[in-house]
Amino acid sequence: MGSSYTYPITGIKTAEIKRNFDIPIRKNADYWRLEQTGKKPRDENKSKTGTVPKTLTFWESSKDQKEWEDSLEGQEATTTINELATGPVYEDTVDFSENPQPALGAKVVELVSWVYSVDNITDEKKAEIDSGFKKFQKAITTEAPESDGGIVAGWGSAEFDFEGVPSKRYTLLIGWKSVQAHYKCKTTPPFTDNIHWLMDNGHSKVEMVHFPYSQSIKD
Repeated sequence: MGSSYTYPITGIKTAEIKRNFDIPIRKNADYWRLEQTGKKPRDENKSKTGTVPKTLTFWESSKDQKEWEDSLEGQEATTTINELATGPVYEDTVDFSENPQPALGAKVVELVSWVYSVDNITDEKKAEIDSGFKKFQKAITTEAPESDGGIVAGWGSAEFDFEGVPSKRYTLLIGWKSVQAHYKCKTTPPFTDNIHWLMDNGHSKVEMVHFPYSQSIKD
């Protein structure tokens, strides 16, 4: 693992839930809350808790994340989310090769994942996709005025069933100046001339969502 920033392990959990609830925040992690409404929640969360309809949790190590998952409070939080979820819970752990937090400072954060069958994720294929991502990343961050905060990518470690096939995700976090800016960029050469680096790799599905509101809820 080549990551050198403070929180290299990113736990991603998103779900549509019936109501917000609070979870404890540990000192060895940084939590970001994401909202699709773009409106600031009424609860300012001045204590060590945060409402969690959608979260990114940045951990110092895989060991720290595992300890949280195995703890009573971690298991209770997972149970509560599963009980309140009105649909599928998106959950993964991603080792981003670059610090993803600058992208979260954008006015709009795009979370997009390419789903691949596990049998298709060879070392050669991963290297090909990672290389293609760098070309896409360079084009968008240096040539597209609509981008904001940068782009990062990483492979997820969570294996899940997709249409009966064991699968994993390749996930990007992309910062944009607005949702409209993203869609405008999709019609311009930096995007149209380079998106093939991500689209022509034999993926099974693309999952995408915009978050117009993001905030760190770490003390």
